[in-house]
Amino acid sequence: MYIPHRYENRYVEFSNIFDEDFKLHKIDIPIELYFLLNKIEPVYIISFFSTALFTLKKFFNNVNIEVVKFDLDEVLNDNSRRDIIQCWDMLDKLDNCSIHKITE
Repeated sequence: MYIPHRYENRYVEFSNIFDEDFKLHKIDIPIELYFLLNKIEPVYIISFFSTALFTLKKFFNNVNIEVVKFDLDEVLNDNSRRDIIQCWDMLDKLDNCSIHKITE
């Protein structure tokens, strides 16, 4: 299941990868609230970065989180790059959180 950020619209570009085994699930509230209201307890989460990972870890202590790091050099401005690196550094300190760097 892929759950894009509630303000993300780019998932439409990738619509051809979704099928009955890999579903797109668009929500319009924060993911933490969505899981709590629907009594969903995630077991495994994969993400590039998100502050939601911190609150999800607080609400669901046993969740396993995989963070995928990517090269930021050509993607974002300096402020965004700094914020993402800081997020990755803090996520690296969480229990049951693994960080993997994409390599070419």
